[in-house]
Amino acid sequence: MDTLSSIFLQKITPYKKKKILLAVSGGIDSVVLCHLFAKYQQCFSIAHVNYMLRGSSSEEDVHFVEQLAKVYAVNFYNKNYNVQAYASTHALSIQMAARKLRYQWFSSLLKSHCYTKIATAHHLNDSLETVLFNLAKGTGIAGLHGIVDHVSHHIIRPLSSVSRKTIDHYAQKNQLQWREDSSNKKTHYQRNFIRHQVIPSLKKINPSLESTFQHTLARLQDVEKIFQQKVGEVKKKYVKKKGGRYYIHWQSFQEMPGALTIAYEIVKVFGFSYKQLKNIGKRVPQTGRHWTSVAHTLWIDRGFWVIIPSIFFQSTSPLSITEQQTKIQYADQTWSFQQQHRIAGWRPSAGLWLDFSLLVFPLSLRSWKPGDYFYPLGMYQKKKISDFLIDQKVGLYEKKNTLVLLNRENHIIAVLNHRIDHRYRITDNTQYIYHIQAIESTSMLIS
Repeated sequence: MDTLSSIFLQKITPYKKKKILLAVSGGIDSVVLCHLFAKYQQCFSIAHVNYMLRGSSSEEDVHFVEQLAKVYAVNFYNKNYNVQAYASTHALSIQMAARKLRYQWFSSLLKSHCYTKIATAHHLNDSLETVLFNLAKGTGIAGLHGIVDHVSHHIIRPLSSVSRKTIDHYAQKNQLQWREDSSNKKTHYQRNFIRHQVIPSLKKINPSLESTFQHTLARLQDVEKIFQQKVGEVKKKYVKKKGGRYYIHWQSFQEMPGALTIAYEIVKVFGFSYKQLKNIGKRVPQTGRHWTSVAHTLWIDRGFWVIIPSIFFQSTSPLSITEQQTKIQYADQTWSFQQQHRIAGWRPSAGLWLDFSLLVFPLSLRSWKPGDYFYPLGMYQKKKISDFLIDQKVGLYEKKNTLVLLNRENHIIAVLNHRIDHRYRITDNTQYIYHIQAIESTSMLIS
């Protein structure tokens, strides 16, 4: 048995007799992958994407792959995408647009036809090109692991540890036919420039570049696992989520080796750059200082970084609430409003509790304004909400997002997340109660 077949069987054995969907372009790599699946009696089907970039050549690719499916007597799926138009509309490169479209379609096929995995023909040289591309553009540790050869998002890559040279040799030995994509030779594509210009130059320094890279890649992947384990430990210990906000206790781990890199791994999901994070990390922590990404704001507050969706700070018109409504979304927060009969032995739990008989609907929900006042529970004198929030040591970011609930007469009956007005409290005579509680958001979880 040749080396390529041996590697393939080792990778594919766990999926023997499972339904696998092969992503086939018609090029040498995917044709070899098809041959190996057919040779070792693996149950598979073929999917091909026509990006409509090369006119008649693209149509010929479709015909070639369809004929290949007929030769192997397997199911064939084809999808046409105007990738150029999609890339332009979504401000993506052609290659990124193509990648997004094909994996969306592959995933839909996997679900609708009950395939176990999607198999691609990525090989060792693809990983080498990816790492060099990421290094040139700037990358974190995840950009150095190449195209990993373990299962990821229902994708398997049986050829990921095989060099392009080995694949070429297998195709020639087995007299396989394939399609040559003329665009692969055009060096104005950045990946092609790396393939045809950068890698040949590097091989002048190290003729065994692919073999050396494979060993380096294995070590880098292990380093990433160790790093991600450490990131997970820091998240668990120092990152908390409350009411749609993330609290990162930066002060507690900022002296840890590699603290800023760990912090970046945590906050990059919110759109902050490493350059921003360096700027944040080197500043003297000053409460109220803040930075923004496209959709989020990071505030400094007494040793914490607090990350909040920017929509929290957008001006929102008052919202009317009827007696029948039980769930309200306002300024990216969700609230539950429930009326219930007061039973014997009742005790208040989480949330705010009001005497339902004192409410005059429709209620109104809005952000607090300067000059607003109420009678905090337990007090018989009115207090400005601005003073109340100061007394409660509410951070600047939370002050901007504090909501008040008003009766129809525009009396403030509650400061949400904080306290009700004393005049609307539950007494011994209360028969029906009104419960208000924030519903925890599950959006933008740090995974």
